[in-house]
Amino acid sequence: DRLLLVSTGTGLFLWRGNNELTRGDTDDRYLDPGAGDVWLSRLQSLEPAQREELSNKYDLVSRDLQQLDNIDKDRYLQKLAMSFIVENPARSMALFFRKIQTLYTPFTEVRPEHATIFNDMQRFAFLLIFYPTLVLGLIGVLHGLSSWREHLPLYLVVLSISIAYGITTAAARFRIPIEPFLVLYAAQGAVLVWGLIRSAQRQVRDFVVANVREA
Repeated sequence: DRLLLVSTGTGLFLWRGNNELTRGDTDDRYLDPGAGDVWLSRLQSLEPAQREELSNKYDLVSRDLQQLDNIDKDRYLQKLAMSFIVENPARSMALFFRKIQTLYTPFTEVRPEHATIFNDMQRFAFLLIFYPTLVLGLIGVLHGLSSWREHLPLYLVVLSISIAYGITTAAARFRIPIEPFLVLYAAQGAVLVWGLIRSAQRQVRDFVVANVREA
């Protein structure tokens, strides 16, 4: 009986990316408030006093959530996440950059049932492709800053998606919508690097020819 623009879930993923047991890795997506394998395994890694304090807090949270519908659960978790961010700004910023790193890694860990999707050879091949593409893409992006107004639509798409996952949760596959832009900028970066190499070759050749003539 209430209007939803898309769906519920924003508050849940905001909380998953911003709570006491968030690490900024891909497993944050499987955190549930006070329950679940990921939550319990991370809880066990805390000192006993911290573990007891957090367990007591989320016992109350779980009790509150049981009394709410999906929409109100989402709002409740959103407020919980925002409180964590406000009370822990330094840790929240560190988690943001950790999630950006997770987003732009070649592979992120998958659940055990999906572990056979890629073999070691395929992973290695993708590593050889991804990192040069990423470096060349960064060169292309930086070069584009000289005419940033023309590139602004592409920059905004990349920034908006990166920031959204930096705030919530991240995994390597989440960057699929912006990988075409990365390839375009990598192509520009490759042209720039090739031009620099050719220029350096000409300078070396001219230097050698000049010294030979003098000799």
